[in-house]
Amino acid sequence: MKIAEEIMKLMEEIKYGWVDKNGNPHTKLENMIEMYMLQTPEETMKSKVGVCWDQVELERHYFNEKGINIKSYFIVYNDGKKFPCHTTIAFEDNGKFYWFEHAWDMYKGIKEFDNENDLLEEVKKCFISLELKDGYDNNQIFIYNYSKPEKKLNTLEFYGHCQNGTIVKRG
Repeated sequence: MKIAEEIMKLMEEIKYGWVDKNGNPHTKLENMIEMYMLQTPEETMKSKVGVCWDQVELERHYFNEKGINIKSYFIVYNDGKKFPCHTTIAFEDNGKFYWFEHAWDMYKGIKEFDNENDLLEEVKKCFISLELKDGYDNNQIFIYNYSKPEKKLNTLEFYGHCQNGTIVKRG
């Protein structure tokens, strides 16, 4: 747990935003679909901005440096119109599961759970609260466990990469 707290402190210098293909930082999500390119952890450290996707890859980097295995999750609502999503990570320690969240300011922190399912239910509840509000179809919510991307990806490529992972929860 102490290592996770140290990593959370390192993440404090990263603000929510994104860097376009030309290296320009943005704080609003406008034009992201056309102009976004996933940053490497080193690029995120340098730019000091990243959406949840970039932040998860930086967090993965820090946890891997410390020899701690993590799982990365991609939650998405797919109703065929809009595709809000979020990525986050979790790790297991001494039989407990920990949700490590930095990008969602409202839920920032390290939260403990008895099992992975409870952790994912909490992530889903928070996702619904922030991204969907009312009038959603529960059957269109998917959570994938995905691996580290092996190259820089644009928005659509990143969605595809995550959705090629393993579905761990639906609805």
